Amino acid sequence: MATSLMRRVLASVGAAGAVVTTWAHCGGAAGQHSAEEQAEFDVYVDQPTVRDLRPLVAQWQQGLEVWPWVWTWRNRDGPHHVFVGVNPDTIVEIERLAKESPRNNVMIVAAPPVAELHKLAPPQFYDDCQCGVIESEVALMDVKAKIMMLDDERILCFDRCTIAQPPEPGAPGTAQDY
Repeated sequence: MATSLMRRVLASVGAAGAVVTTWAHCGGAAGQHSAEEQAEFDVYVDQPTVRDLRPLVAQWQQGLEVWPWVWTWRNRDGPHHVFVGVNPDTIVEIERLAKESPRNNVMIVAAPPVAELHKLAPPQFYDDCQCGVIESEVALMDVKAKIMMLDDERILCFDRCTIAQPPEPGAPGTAQDY
């Protein structure tokens, strides 16, 4: 069931307050949960939009079980830095953040296949820098509230977001556009 899976994954991430690297791909496409699974949540949004992100986080902070589910959130333990994709510059920044303070929380959102990350740095680099790595893509982003939802329906709240993902060929503003 959805909530028991979430609790198992979250327990492995936060066990004994340890910082661990989590390579995960969870969740499912919109409408993929049965009525029984949907009933496990206090608040269930089947086709979320950007406008749903703030209320979902607020309801989650009040102790309600929500879907899409809040995976990372801002807290007093340290700032959350999210990197959407990586490039040589972000590798340097990730290493700087890890050296600066163990309280810096670093999450990388890597488009499949996650093995592309290893072209820039070996897996041990991400472990040594205490990075969380999620194999997913950004589906929604509320820039002002600093909240994003991934295509696997996880919600990430962040203090700082760096987008290193190159634009898709033919996207407006790219060289192919001219």
